Amino acid sequence: MKKEREEQKNQIERKHKEVLSNIEEEISERTRELKYNEQKVAFDKERLKQEDEKMIEREKDIEKKEEELKNEKRIIEREKRRLEKERLRIEEDNDNLDVVVNNKINDTIKKHKSQIEAKDKELESLRTQLSALIRELEEIKSFREAYGDDPAVIQKNLKELEASNKNLRDKLANCSDKAEMDLLTDRNRELEASINELRKENCHFYESQEQYTNMEAKYRDLDSKYKALESTCESLKNLLEEKQEELIRLSAPEARLADRDERISSLKKGILVDSKDLIGAGLPNETDEIKWLEGIREKCSSYGISFPKRILYAFHTALKINDWSTITVLAGVSGTGKSELPRLYSAFGGLNFISVAVQPNWDSQESMLGFFNSIDNRFEPEPLLRFLVQCTEDEKYKDYMSIVLLDEMNLAYVEHYFAEFLSKLETRRGLAKKDLPSVEVKLGAGVEPYKLQLARTILWTGTMNQDETTKSLSDKVLDRGLVINFPRPKKLSSRTSMGIISKYIGNNRPMLHKSTWQSWTTHEIEFSDDQMVEIEHFREIVEEINNCLEEVGRALGHRVWQSIEYYIANYPAVRQAKTEAGDELTGDLRVAMKIAFEDQIVQKIMPKLRGIETRGKGRNSLQRIEDLLENEGFENLKDDFEMACEQGYGQFMWSSAKYLNSEDALSSKEIQESNEELN
Repeated sequence: MKKEREEQKNQIERKHKEVLSNIEEEISERTRELKYNEQKVAFDKERLKQEDEKMIEREKDIEKKEEELKNEKRIIEREKRRLEKERLRIEEDNDNLDVVVNNKINDTIKKHKSQIEAKDKELESLRTQLSALIRELEEIKSFREAYGDDPAVIQKNLKELEASNKNLRDKLANCSDKAEMDLLTDRNRELEASINELRKENCHFYESQEQYTNMEAKYRDLDSKYKALESTCESLKNLLEEKQEELIRLSAPEARLADRDERISSLKKGILVDSKDLIGAGLPNETDEIKWLEGIREKCSSYGISFPKRILYAFHTALKINDWSTITVLAGVSGTGKSELPRLYSAFGGLNFISVAVQPNWDSQESMLGFFNSIDNRFEPEPLLRFLVQCTEDEKYKDYMSIVLLDEMNLAYVEHYFAEFLSKLETRRGLAKKDLPSVEVKLGAGVEPYKLQLARTILWTGTMNQDETTKSLSDKVLDRGLVINFPRPKKLSSRTSMGIISKYIGNNRPMLHKSTWQSWTTHEIEFSDDQMVEIEHFREIVEEINNCLEEVGRALGHRVWQSIEYYIANYPAVRQAKTEAGDELTGDLRVAMKIAFEDQIVQKIMPKLRGIETRGKGRNSLQRIEDLLENEGFENLKDDFEMACEQGYGQFMWSSAKYLNSEDALSSKEIQESNEELN
């Protein structure tokens, strides 16, 4: 019995070793299969990712095609209703028309109706096919959700399987009885079942590939049908246009409403292109005003054009107070960057922009906006009008700020072509945000004018040269505008290359939303009592200048002081210093307010002194103003003031900006001196 037990024991050990060997071989084989499956899954994952991207693009194309089909259907239905109305008008008002002409019109209408009905059926068929495709896409998506298309889930399953294999190996190494071997065998079966599941998933992936191929073939078929339908619709449009011309010829009075719609449609053809002019639309705006301005300044320098900091800040602040100074005029020597500043400010700041070259023969508003061509019987809008309509009515553009540049605006008399705009823009101050004034655009005799709203998102600027070919600005323009003089360059800078502005803009520049702009704009004078002492001091200086002007029959109105007040309140450095100071009058705030007031002396008051005689009473009045400014600490203006007295051929003519040479007025020295004075 002992010998028999030993033989049985040896036999069991041999069988045990054989079983262990078989299991190890099977595990090794399964491991190789798992690695192969892992590589295959990774490959399938990458392929499915690519297919998914293609499918998304296809979905977008299908949605776009469907939207275009809907638009075409709406156009056709609108034309059908319009044609029916015209037919009814002709039957009611022209019973005495030739019967043959009426029959011809009716036959043509019936023909068009039958064609429209046929196209409606084709559109319905296309919609059905699109719905089927969408259902198939949803089935594929649900399939992927059910079978774990997420790469992270697949990777997790693989890691769990690898961990199970490792545990099995460990158990096999320590296995000592048949019970544990049975447990390992059961675990091995579970592992085989998991592998089978993976194989099934691979089969499903192949099936989804076949479904996608079939869907792509259906899409190509649908696309070809759409192109055929589009061609047919274009032919139908041509027929409708011919019919419209015939109706106009038969009944001109009844066609006036249609004429108005057609003329309005011509001015609603925008000039801005989404792909080029809406870069960064929807991206969050920079909320820090100073950081936003400095970003523009840095990009301008990188582009190759550097602007003085005070010029950039003055231009920005002038645009912010457009309800008080409706147009910002940039004056100075040709070639100093007057036209480039608005263009680069718009490009790097994310504003819609248009530059309009003013012509010497502009003598009316129609020269700027457009006119009705009676010979061709159509309204011919100018690019400016199309830009204004697009930026005030188009949903894509109306929520972003826009700039209009009237380049060399004084080549013609500004009052001739811009008078109504000046008057209407000024009325916005007394209106609520939702209420806007409008300018009437004449569309032709007997046709109701088009009302162009003057939205607050449109900012008006202009450039002017001072030579024998230009006209001087009247008091009306100077009173309602703001003039920024560019300094004569002391050193001429080289520009080794011309940069492409689109490269400097990039794709991450957000469009400037009107809400961000409004958050930077103050519509109330909100200073503490201590800070208002400084404002009242500035008011006294303006009133003293006004007293000096009494001797020469000049005066500064309320509008001038109101513009100065809101300019100071909206100046970026003032807003920043006020936020930091709270209710106190700190040295930083005082210096910033002084800089803003100095800007306004140059921009609002000095242009009003133009033409004062530099001898006799005029000279006495000017001398008093010069002494007042010097005594009040504005000695930076002395050189420019003397040049204005000497270079105007016996009359005061401010045209320089030497005071900007000491641009860094926010230096630590001046702030320290201001703090010491306050203490």
